[in-house]
Amino acid sequence: MADEQGAQQACSNTSVAPSGMMIGGLFILRCKITIFILEIWYFTLFFVPLSSKYDDMKRLLEVCTGNLQSVMAAVEGGAERIELCSALSLDGLTPSLGLLKTVRLRYPALKIHVLIRPREGDFVYTEDEVRIMEEDIKASLPYADGIVIGALNRDGHIDVATTRRLVRVSQGKPVTFHRAFDVCKDPLASLEKIIELGCQRILTSGQQPKAEEGIALLQQLQQLAGDRLIILPGGGVNEKNARLILDQTGCIEIHGSLSAGSGITSTKRVKTVLSTIGG
Repeated sequence: MADEQGAQQACSNTSVAPSGMMIGGLFILRCKITIFILEIWYFTLFFVPLSSKYDDMKRLLEVCTGNLQSVMAAVEGGAERIELCSALSLDGLTPSLGLLKTVRLRYPALKIHVLIRPREGDFVYTEDEVRIMEEDIKASLPYADGIVIGALNRDGHIDVATTRRLVRVSQGKPVTFHRAFDVCKDPLASLEKIIELGCQRILTSGQQPKAEEGIALLQQLQQLAGDRLIILPGGGVNEKNARLILDQTGCIEIHGSLSAGSGITSTKRVKTVLSTIGG
């Protein structure tokens, strides 16, 4: 009888021991899985190319249009948003109110961002010119979805006072700070200032003649801006480099006239860029 009880106790002891080992093993396995998941998260956060992180976001092409024919071509090509200007040969000026009204009436669903620039040349404005821009913005508000502005001081820094006035008169419409940014001093500090002023976008080539040449700065600006502001690469954008620029910078919007030097946007080129970038 004693032998039988001893045998039962031995069996009982051996049945408990594997259970403890199993619990310990499961704990170690869970720790390893947790560490593995954290390693994957860390690798994705810091080492996966920027393009991979933005693949699930819709990429958008903003077509720069300087006349009604270009607007028509852009829409036919599938563009959902345009920057409306005049005189692209002068790097763009404020379009006429008649053109803006016509485009709005013809394309009610089209997103129209209107350029406000009263003259060619630099971006240092007199008080009279600032007042003209304010009036142009007020006149545009019923027809525009966004306002495009930019102003610098003589020392090359952002003109905070003028920009604040123009943002205020835009009455909550999204504001893009245009390529005056490409000739400003200290672009990283200027980025922060533009964000503080309430702009939603910066149109920039990365302070180079063409956006493809400014990829390094564009990438840096995109990383610093995060979700606080949209970096909109523009300048020399075409079918061959649009996706490259987006992939290497992490930006999700891109800007170009796609006119091939004719002054009129090409429907075919718009379609090609949209298919290339996945917009």
